[in-house]
Amino acid sequence: MNIACCLDSSRSTTEVAAFPGRVTIVENKLRHHETPTFGASNHLANMLLAARTHDKAKNSILNIHPGNDRDAVEAMCEDLDLNLTFAQKGEISAHQGIDVILDEGTFGWEPALYILAHNPLELVDRMHRIISALN
Repeated sequence: MNIACCLDSSRSTTEVAAFPGRVTIVENKLRHHETPTFGASNHLANMLLAARTHDKAKNSILNIHPGNDRDAVEAMCEDLDLNLTFAQKGEISAHQGIDVILDEGTFGWEPALYILAHNPLELVDRMHRIISALN
């Protein structure tokens, strides 16, 4: 997983801060190799900027593996009253108000569940609620 954030005025991937590499779990604790840096995650920065074209209020994003049950993701979003949209190979389907993006992946493209929020604190809280609801 990784986390990325930007300011309201951000327009390019170099204006989006993220952890270089990935955030991983080691001995049940989240670990990162370096501090967040602007321009560190091209993929996540592009997803955040693309999502902001549909929902300018969202300034933070993270990605996790979605599992293999699309119905469970859709039910979780409905239960938590989150706006779900879909992406195919990182191309977001047009949607007003985005809280969660599901990219189911395909050959050569890793599936991902992208969670969006107004700020990093809300993002982490939303991630915990989503993970609890999916388990």
